[in-house]
Amino acid sequence: MKKQVLTISLFISAIALMLNSCKKTEVDTETQSATDNSICEAEFNQIAPMVDGFAIKDQGVKKMQSTCYTITVTGDTTTWSSTNPPTMTIDFGVTGCVGNDGKTRKGQVIAKFYKPWHPDTLGTDVLTIDLQNYYVNSIHYEGMMKISKPARFELKTQMTNGKCTGVNNNWVLEWASTRTMKLVIGGGDTDETNDVYELSGDANGVNRNGKKYDIKVKQPLVKKFNCPYIESGIVEITPEGLATRTVDYGTGGCDNKAKLTINGNTFDFTLK
Repeated sequence: MKKQVLTISLFISAIALMLNSCKKTEVDTETQSATDNSICEAEFNQIAPMVDGFAIKDQGVKKMQSTCYTITVTGDTTTWSSTNPPTMTIDFGVTGCVGNDGKTRKGQVIAKFYKPWHPDTLGTDVLTIDLQNYYVNSIHYEGMMKISKPARFELKTQMTNGKCTGVNNNWVLEWASTRTMKLVIGGGDTDETNDVYELSGDANGVNRNGKKYDIKVKQPLVKKFNCPYIESGIVEITPEGLATRTVDYGTGGCDNKAKLTINGNTFDFTLK
């Protein structure tokens, strides 16, 4: 009897070993984190340069009108009181308007200034930005941003409680970041549409499937003011429990193409 039990046990072990050896190695093809990061990354990185460009062009934050948006300024512009700081509201309206990057924006971007704003303004916590009913195409963006200015053509941004919600698909993304933006082209005139920024720093988020991920910029991201996409640079994305993968945005040109590499396997990647 013992011999028979032993024979059956060896037979079952052999079958298990054979089945296990026939299994293919599972390939990591998780791309959702990269897709969802690109959705939040593109617009949140656009907001600080937009406010900076409007404020400088408007010579210290004054009132101006446009057929596309309305800019108004309230608050104490004489003593720059911390209790009643100058507040610039960029209002894109209820129906929205199309920007230079081809995207339709609705709602308000509200910036509070704690120091006079001009190219030579330096310091920490120079201004804060809040988003009110702010939509870009069919995505609702929420969050609070703090901006400091360590150098003349450099902004440091801290994004907290960032949220990107797909209005038509009912997905929700979370995003936070600490970024440094250097103005590498532009700054010598009041036309913000020719500005080009280089971005570095870290970020983290939660994708639509509830998976957390971390972001590290390995090569500075290049973002033109009038292009909706990042044009070049490399980031590393590490989803929770998975290997680190890279997104390569290319070497230039305003397009929605990038390459995603996971464990040596490279996929074409379309930016959102």
